[in-house]
Amino acid sequence: MEWNTLITEVGGQSTVGKVLKSTSGWWNRSSDNGSGNGTDAYAFSALPAGDRDYDGYYYNEGNGTNFWSSSEGNYDLYAYRMYLYYDYDYAYLNGNNKYYAFSVRCVKD
Repeated sequence: MEWNTLITEVGGQSTVGKVLKSTSGWWNRSSDNGSGNGTDAYAFSALPAGDRDYDGYYYNEGNGTNFWSSSEGNYDLYAYRMYLYYDYDYAYLNGNNKYYAFSVRCVKD
């Protein structure tokens, strides 16, 4: 899967979120003065675009974002995604229903 390749190239699962997230726009927790912004060390500039679920409800703007993969899951209605969240330096990789609307990044050959 292409996300695994990217994660390996930018230093691994434990830091991928921090280095791919944009330097602004991510929600900050006031309870510990933490910042959800990343370093954007690889000019990927992942923005916290949020998501749209299968009912058309839009959520998570400022908190997180999902990116679809071109790899399908075990079922026709599933594909893999990478999820970044303001509070984590790592990324989740798992399958999700294709009825959701997530962001897409194109790779130039």
